[in-house]
Amino acid sequence: MRQLPSDATNWCRCGVAGTTAKKFFVYPDASKGQVYVGGPAEYDAYVKAHPEEKQRVQSAQDAAAKTSAERIKQGTAMQAATTRDLSNPFLGASWADFGY
Repeated sequence: MRQLPSDATNWCRCGVAGTTAKKFFVYPDASKGQVYVGGPAEYDAYVKAHPEEKQRVQSAQDAAAKTSAERIKQGTAMQAATTRDLSNPFLGASWADFGY
């Protein structure tokens, strides 16, 4: 607990791997030397008590969605370029390369 960064004051969404995976949330409180762990109900209660947290989470989710959309767009463009390049066996070759 003493090694947590000073800005570690936000809820972290975690999960347990396996067939009975359940969501739980972890909130470190470095000033008290405690870590609070709860399920979705406890997290909802925390968000109701701290409305600024809901806004912070929403802005983080919006940023993640924007980044994901940009990566999908870039991936689609790269796939199209790869398909184009694979369809042209002479891409990058000039007539001089063929002895003309």
